[in-house]
Amino acid sequence: AIEDIKIPQELLDSSTSDAALENHECFKHIYGLNAQIRIALSTIKSFSDTHGHRRGHVVFSGEPGCGKTTMLLAICELLGADAVLRLDATSTTRAGLEQLFFKELEKVPPIVIMEEIEKANEDALKIWLGALDDRGEIRKVNFRVTKQRSIRILFFCTVNNKSLFDRMMNSGDNKQPGALSSRCVNDIVFPRPSKEVLRKIIHRD
Repeated sequence: AIEDIKIPQELLDSSTSDAALENHECFKHIYGLNAQIRIALSTIKSFSDTHGHRRGHVVFSGEPGCGKTTMLLAICELLGADAVLRLDATSTTRAGLEQLFFKELEKVPPIVIMEEIEKANEDALKIWLGALDDRGEIRKVNFRVTKQRSIRILFFCTVNNKSLFDRMMNSGDNKQPGALSSRCVNDIVFPRPSKEVLRKIIHRD
């Protein structure tokens, strides 16, 4: 349940969070990304504290190898497997999502993660539009029947090519972000690792 999500306050306080993150079992192997971790955890805490009413959906953007997936795995470990649904955009179809949400999942976890979302088929992604805005619903429409399911989720996605993601579903107006990008209001940027961070990663691995 949303209310069961707990984010330790010491990971968020500006005066203590760096040391707390560097010593926390879930985050001690991540270097140079404390600010990004704090933003992500603060968004999750706000979502939980408001019982799912404040949903600042998140996009992790940056080149491959900058720590996006590593951070998502750390967040999954912190929250626990029951709180997170992980989807791979490269293998997710509209039919597969409809099967998942209307037949397979009795309960939808409050946190949903999709990686490399810009590689997904746009038709498959349209199912998310109603889920991520104020409607908070997944809808299936065909010539015989309309099904809908109310869900209250916080959505995380990763993109390697942010400009491509922004152009998806933008109705031909390249100056405005697309329908999906505009729903992901928290863009957390992952820069290339510095030499110091690379040394730590090499030592870690």
